[in-house]
Amino acid sequence: MKAIIRSGDGKAKPADGDQAIFHCTTRTLDGIIVDSTRSEHGGKDNPIRNVLGKSKMILGFVEGIPTMTKGEVAMFKMKPEIHYAEEDCPLTVSETFPKNDELHFEIEMIDFHKVKVVSEDLGVVKKVCKMMQSTILNK
Repeated sequence: MKAIIRSGDGKAKPADGDQAIFHCTTRTLDGIIVDSTRSEHGGKDNPIRNVLGKSKMILGFVEGIPTMTKGEVAMFKMKPEIHYAEEDCPLTVSETFPKNDELHFEIEMIDFHKVKVVSEDLGVVKKVCKMMQSTILNK
């Protein structure tokens, strides 16, 4: 379930092959913060960078991130089966993380853009830029 906290800019949304850059704060349904990328919530203020269709992501992010626009802040309420308790979850969490609980994931979509994956571990990606062609007229 998704609730928009703040609308984003424009109508463009990330798609496969885009690197999505976003902050995430995870809370229990009681509002207790269990994880965050934001420094004000104990994180390192380093946003998550995932390449859609390539990066290991929880199912809730695979489904939710492509629905967002740049600048949007949304709250995703997720059942355990679509976050860290999903069968064959590609990510691990600490033993103290409440992976069997329904959780709220507050996501702020900072930016997204097409990338070319340079290394298999996704450690190096290149931003794909479209160049404008100009015609030079000689007189």
